[in-house]
Amino acid sequence: HYLAAQRLAGDDAEADALAAQARISLRAAAERATTLGSHEQALVFLDQALEVTTDPADRADLHERAVQAAEQGLDSEVVLRHAEAVVVERRRIGERRAIAFAEAAHAQAVNSSLGDPARALQMLLKTWDEFSDLEETPAGVAVMASLGRAYRGLDDFQAALAWIERYLPIAE
Repeated sequence: HYLAAQRLAGDDAEADALAAQARISLRAAAERATTLGSHEQALVFLDQALEVTTDPADRADLHERAVQAAEQGLDSEVVLRHAEAVVVERRRIGERRAIAFAEAAHAQAVNSSLGDPARALQMLLKTWDEFSDLEETPAGVAVMASLGRAYRGLDDFQAALAWIERYLPIAE
């Protein structure tokens, strides 16, 4: 109802207030749908919330939730669309650790949802070039773990083990 009212609002201040209430209600509805196992419905609510959300941090959060819902519904196209959008929003914010996490998750979605570890590996190698200075952080561990999974998907167990041995002491 808030979303419909926001679309019909004649005044900008009223539209902004209705958009804020719509975001709150739609996020809550998506959480309820997820709790009930209705991941397709959660995606509908999250997409509607994205329509009225302009803040990059909020948009990234909504896209991350959409990735999780889409993974449950096994819809690889939707997973990839939202995973890529998380990267875009995180880059708009400019926080390097969040970008590295988003890039690792996007590549992992390519690896698992598309079953394309070669493409994921290419993405991750570029990510590692950009963020290798974060090696000693949780974001660095996320990138290294994704690299290990990509190499494992390519049956390059020696390279996978090298990355695992590299990040495991840091992760501990």
